[in-house]
Amino acid sequence: MKLSGIPGPRYGSIPVVVLVAIITIIEKRSPILRETLFMKTREALASYRITAGDSLFHKALAYLIHDQAIRISDGKIIKLDGWSKSQTVEWAEQFGKASLQTRTSRARKAVGRKKIARRLTFRLDQFDVAATESTAKAATGAKKRRQQAETERHVVNVFYATDRQKSDEGYSANGIPDKGLHRGIATVSFPKRRHPGDTNDPPFNIELIASLFPGRFSSIEKLAPLGKTDFHNRLRTRLANDGNTMFVFVHGYACSFESAIKRTAQIKLDTKFKGTAVTYSWPSKGKISYYDLDHERICHAADVLSGFIDELRSKHENPTIHLVGHSMGAHIIALAIERRSRKHDIGEIVLQAPDISSLDYGRFAAAFSSSAKRVTVYASKKDRALTVSQVKRLARGVYRIGQNVRHALNQAVDAIDATRFGEDGLFGHGYAFKRALITDLRETLDGMDQTRPQLIERYHDGERFFEFHK
Repeated sequence: MKLSGIPGPRYGSIPVVVLVAIITIIEKRSPILRETLFMKTREALASYRITAGDSLFHKALAYLIHDQAIRISDGKIIKLDGWSKSQTVEWAEQFGKASLQTRTSRARKAVGRKKIARRLTFRLDQFDVAATESTAKAATGAKKRRQQAETERHVVNVFYATDRQKSDEGYSANGIPDKGLHRGIATVSFPKRRHPGDTNDPPFNIELIASLFPGRFSSIEKLAPLGKTDFHNRLRTRLANDGNTMFVFVHGYACSFESAIKRTAQIKLDTKFKGTAVTYSWPSKGKISYYDLDHERICHAADVLSGFIDELRSKHENPTIHLVGHSMGAHIIALAIERRSRKHDIGEIVLQAPDISSLDYGRFAAAFSSSAKRVTVYASKKDRALTVSQVKRLARGVYRIGQNVRHALNQAVDAIDATRFGEDGLFGHGYAFKRALITDLRETLDGMDQTRPQLIERYHDGERFFEFHK
């Protein structure tokens, strides 16, 4: 259904029922955003006269009363059009009053057990919703602080190479590789108020929310495609200021071009990496349901990545190149290193939650040892996404090395057990971007040895690995 076809009150061109639906979805994910959406919804409802037939908006108002009001004064509720006073009160009590007692208790705690100041009454259509003056002042101060924070942004530049096909928005997620590499620079901005490891996308990537509150989410401010010569000229200038060091990030499956750019920028920002951030975005289909199709692309992607690494080395004077791969991106890096004839010209290789078969791991480890200064693998027993990957391969006794640190043990590799941080999201696959692992990644890229204070040395069958302190 088009938004224009939805009846009832609106905030601008957006129906109130849509705003309320979004509030419901993000209730636990973003309290600050929920509060702001509520204010906009209240503005839209302020002049709208509710009738008994507006069932959608009965629910909308019910949600507002249930979620935001501190107290409802029964004596001040006047009847809805077409309803009796008793029907109106019964409706309000059914949807709102029971939960408001809890909110009243929380509000009193929030003001430090002081006397509740005189009430300020805000008229919400047919209802008088009472709030405390102190709560209102606190909300006003919080709003000013949020507005100030939204105007301050972190800005990160990411050099990119991709063999995705071009689209109107940038580069597509149709899963079909283009004939050659596209190169360019992306400028990404993040809000100042954020948690490390978060790419700050809107909840469920709902663009409507991002357009309503652009200051609260990350944004690709500029996408500047460049020819091969211009790309390397710009990269050469940047490397001169960044210690002639870069990392190349390779994303996993079900990842769009925009998500790859934002993740690379997030790694650069949160690790405080002093070098240049580069990403290779291979033509993933961009959806979870297309695992097999994405897996079919990795051999081609490895060839392209191998060629791109050779290009970086030939166009620049002895740069330090680190490789960071997540999930299926780690498999692409492993294949690319194997294809490069064991040239010892890579700095650090970091494989996060690697979707690599235990059958192939031995030969990859041999290639790593003759190609890179050091290889680090992060694994977690709670990584359910890799369990799904294992099932899809239908090979008995074959594991993904990111499933368990014991599958990753090898003299050529520093294997780190990150199970402690594995409870992330639905599948436990994004633990690599938790604060502790970001810190460890920063120290790895900085060249620190394994005596890092957050790691404990362990052994299994004579093979060494590390795990995080509890």
